[in-house]
Parts: sequence; C-alpha cells; structure tokens
Amino acid sequence: MESALKKRAWLDAILLCFFGIGIWFSGYQLDLFEELTAFVKRHEQWELDEIILAVLTAGTLGFIYAIRRMSDLRSETKRRRSAEHEARWHAERDSLTGLFNRRYLEHYFDTVPANRVLSVMMVDLNHFKKINDLRGHHVGDRILCAVADRVRSVRSDAVAIRYGGDEFVVLLPNALSDEAGIVATDILDALEKPISIDDEEYRVGASIGVATMPQHTTDANQLIHLADLAMYQVKGRPGASFEVFHPWFLSDVEQAANAEQQLRDAIRNETIQPYYQPLVELENGRVAGCEALARWFREDGTQVPPAIFIPLAEKIGMIDELFENLLRRACLDAKGWDERVTLSFNLSAQQLNNVSLPYRVASILGETGFKPGRLELEITESTFVQNAEIALDTIAQLKALGVRIALDDFGTGYSSLSQLAKLKIDRVKIDRSFVMQCMADERSMSVVQAIVQLSRTLQLATTAEGIEGSDQYLELQKAGCDIGQGYLFSKALSSLDFQVWLDNFTEPKRGEGTLAATG
Repeated sequence: MESALKKRAWLDAILLCFFGIGIWFSGYQLDLFEELTAFVKRHEQWELDEIILAVLTAGTLGFIYAIRRMSDLRSETKRRRSAEHEARWHAERDSLTGLFNRRYLEHYFDTVPANRVLSVMMVDLNHFKKINDLRGHHVGDRILCAVADRVRSVRSDAVAIRYGGDEFVVLLPNALSDEAGIVATDILDALEKPISIDDEEYRVGASIGVATMPQHTTDANQLIHLADLAMYQVKGRPGASFEVFHPWFLSDVEQAANAEQQLRDAIRNETIQPYYQPLVELENGRVAGCEALARWFREDGTQVPPAIFIPLAEKIGMIDELFENLLRRACLDAKGWDERVTLSFNLSAQQLNNVSLPYRVASILGETGFKPGRLELEITESTFVQNAEIALDTIAQLKALGVRIALDDFGTGYSSLSQLAKLKIDRVKIDRSFVMQCMADERSMSVVQAIVQLSRTLQLATTAEGIEGSDQYLELQKAGCDIGQGYLFSKALSSLDFQVWLDNFTEPKRGEGTLAATG
C-alpha cells in the first residue's frame, strides 16, 4: 500500500511537469500570451484580468499544497516503516530475554534453501524447573536471562533463539556437525558456571541435541525435530552432555510411538485386566484377602510387564483411566467373594498427587456397591517426594471414605520412620528384598523383626511380600508378622482362577499346623 501511494505521487508529479512543459511550448510557438493580453485589453469591461489572476493564484496555491502533501506522505511513510520495523522486532523477539523467538525461527526456516549448510542445536536446561518451583518465577526469569546472555556470547555468528520455557535453539550457519559439537561443548561449559542471584549461586546445566543440514536432512523444518530427538538421548544421563543426531534415533521413536498406541488401545478396550494374589494370615493360615495386580497379555499371548506399561501410562496421561478400569473390574469381581476377603490395590505417586482421586474412588465404590472397608490402597514413600501436602490431604480424604491405606515396600525408602510418624496408615508391607533374604542373612531378618516391632508399637498391621518357602513362613510367623503374600500360597490369578482357588482352599481347623493352611 505504501509503495503504491509513493509510485502514484511520483507519476502525478511527472504528468504535471509534462503538462506544464506542453503548455509552455504551445504558448511559445503560437504567441498565446500576447494574444491573450490583447484579448483582455479589447474586452476590459469583462474584467478578465482579475479572473486570470485568481486562476493563477489558485494554481500556485494548489502546487504548493501538492508539495506539502508529498512531504507529509514522505514523513508518514517513514513513520509507518519505523512502526512496522518495531512491530516486527517485537513479534520476532522474546520479551524476557531479548532473543529471537519461535516465530522468527519459522520465518527463518521458510527462507533457507535446500543446499544450505546449517546446524541446529536444541538446548534444554536440566535443573531449571526445580529451581523455578522452589525459588519462584522472579528468580527463574533472571536465570533465563543469564542463560540467554551466555548462549549468545559463545559465538558471534550464532543465532540464539528462546524456543519456549527453558528450551533454547542455536542456529549455526555454514557449520557442520563436528564444528557444532565444539560450539555445544562451549555452551555446556558456559552454563556449568554458577549463576549468582541475590548472593545465592544456582547451577542449571543443559542437555543439547545437534542436527545438521544437509547431512541429516534437506528440509530445514525437520532440523528442530531431529535435534530434539538427539537431545532426549542425553536428557536422562547424569550431568551435562550433548549428542549429534543418528538415523537410528528415528526407529527408537517409532517403536515408542507404536508402544504408546498399543497401550492406548489396550486401556480403551480394557484388555489390561486385574489378577489376584492371595493374602494369608500367618498365625492361622486363613485367607485374609488379595492384591489386585495389573496384567497385560497381547493377542499373540506375550505379556508386557507392569514395570513397563505403568510408567508409560503415566507418561501419556492415561494412568487415571487405567486405574479406574482396573479398580472397577476388581471391585465387581471381589464383590462376589466372601466378605472377609479384602482387596488391595496399588496407587502410583502421580495418582496420589491428583486431588480428584478421592472423588474417583468414591464414584467407583458407589457404582459397584463394593464396601469401602474391604478396600485397601497401597502407596509408596516416593509418593511424598513430589508434593507431600497434597498427598497427605488425599490420604485423609480416602480414610474419611472408610478406605484403608497401606505403605508398600517399607524399609527401602530413605525417610520411612519420619513418614510413619505423620501418615495415617493402617498397614506396613515389608519389602520382598528383606523377606527373600531373611533365611540367609541375619541382618535382613533383624530388619524384618524391627519393622514388626515398630509397627506393633504404632498399632499397625504388617504384611510380608515374597514368601516362597515354608521356612520363611515359619520365621515370619515367629517374628509376629500378620499377613503373608507370595508364591508359597499362589501366583497372581485371573478372576475365575482365583474363585476356584478360594473354593478349593481349606481353612485350617483349630489346633492344626499352620503349614496345612497354605492350601
């Protein structure tokens, strides 16, 4: 629009000049001025001289006005160009750090030719989130600004971009991956140095992924994706590090994507089912209940271990849906069993830190008609690392429903005794690592005895996991442990098989030996 107005103004000026020259030339050849003067004198009574003066004056004023308008147009064009430049600067800059932003990066990639040599580095800070949550955004923002200054000062021709949050992108024109690796090392060294804010020092460190064009791709828009894949290869490593993209990273991603989709389908189709492992009273051999354990069998009969699909369900945000499916199925199954049979169910740290958990549990209990007093939810000490306040409040709400709480894998955490003092739990589950070694290792047996005695002092019941032999059974019974669980009694069974196991289980008569009660 601006250039069109400018062209039109110049065209009008040129046409005006040609028009004036044409009139002058015509007048020169035909003596129009002399003829006009004679004509005015012959007709003085018409007062033509005053009319001609008015016309000439108006024309002169119009010419002056046109010149002023052209001057105003030039000023307006200059102001508009300056405003557009400023708007474009703000649109392509990060307001906090002053670095270029993602919009600039997208525009940059759209203009890069396919044969251009270009390296891209994805820089992700390692410990920023923890500092930001602990110290607040005002400290976090100052750390980001300090990081931005260090990143852009490493190399003069590098283009530093804040990609979002605590992620930065560095563009290295005309640099291959070897040269980019040297720059990545320089950036890591710069970020390893402590950042001083208000007399406190903070260390963030970084993980860096490198991808190069045309070495790894001829599409500039793919560089960020490839650099991101390389960065995640080092994200879990201790310390700061960098990695250059390799083609096999793509196959890993494809496998992960396939696994995620298979898990999504399994959860939605409810092919992941609860299996039940019996809990037996060690004193008299009676069945006390069962623990529901998630089992996933694929169509080809292969089994996916819970240690693989449970963390994956948390990662893709489907752990709540999986939990609800399994708990609902388990409550419906257990409802048809003897009312003395309780149901234990595991909770992950992510679930316990979800404030909606008590409402979900209450909804499922109401829907299935399962009595809250027969349900025991198992938690681990790692639950309290993320947000102890929310976890404690969630436990209190679950207890208010009538649900019992057990602390699983007790003895392996770093803060067991301190947690026991504040937790309102009903049972302690002794970790299988102590139970399986108690016969061969006196220290493990001493730990088991200490846990049992401590639990009795706190009026808590105890369950020993991993009982596989009768000698373990007798030693744990002698130590005073309340409940036993393990292959000595049974492996985890499907709902139908567990019902058969219950039907065939013979409850010991008074005075019979305890081992006869193992069924």
